[in-house]
Amino acid sequence: MLTGIELIRSGVTTFCEAGGQHVDAIGRAAEILGLRAMLCRSTMDIPSGPPASWDTTKSECLDQQVEHFWRWQNEAQGRIRVCLGLRTIFNCSDDLILSTRDLAAELGIGINMHVAEIPSENDFCFQRSGKTTVEHLADLKILGPNFLAVHCVWLTPEEIDLFAQFEVKDSHNPAAAMRVLGWPRITEMQHRNICVSLGTDGARAIIA
Repeated sequence: MLTGIELIRSGVTTFCEAGGQHVDAIGRAAEILGLRAMLCRSTMDIPSGPPASWDTTKSECLDQQVEHFWRWQNEAQGRIRVCLGLRTIFNCSDDLILSTRDLAAELGIGINMHVAEIPSENDFCFQRSGKTTVEHLADLKILGPNFLAVHCVWLTPEEIDLFAQFEVKDSHNPAAAMRVLGWPRITEMQHRNICVSLGTDGARAIIA
């Protein structure tokens, strides 16, 4: 609720959840506050870093999101929608990524995933598939106009080409980028007509 109030005071009327665990609570807050919201649950089937309670099987990942879809899609006079979430390439098996791709196509909704957030991500993906994160996702045929890639700090020029080719959207989070992650190639993406949106990388409620 505090984050929603801060959004409103800042002139923000629409947000896409970065992928938390409390989708129903965020949906209720958006409904009460009158915001437009794209709800998303951060999902993963490979444990790596987050609390163990966040780790679920592929079937649990998909079933929980389907429940959220039927509960929240087009609620609050159409202000609330749902997209599917994939946390990162570190946390998601190819099986989960492919199943998420197919489920999104079946439901006609989008996909949200943290992509190229830190330098070691591409190193990890090279060891896993012999390609960068975006190249691997392209091979899995998940990239498209319904794919929102969060951060995208460490994209190669070739990956920017893939974003443009498949009309991928980017969520640029300047505070997180400047403080921790590095500076993404925003100008290059804009020159390629890639849609770049602004985000915060999570709730940043400030009480004055």
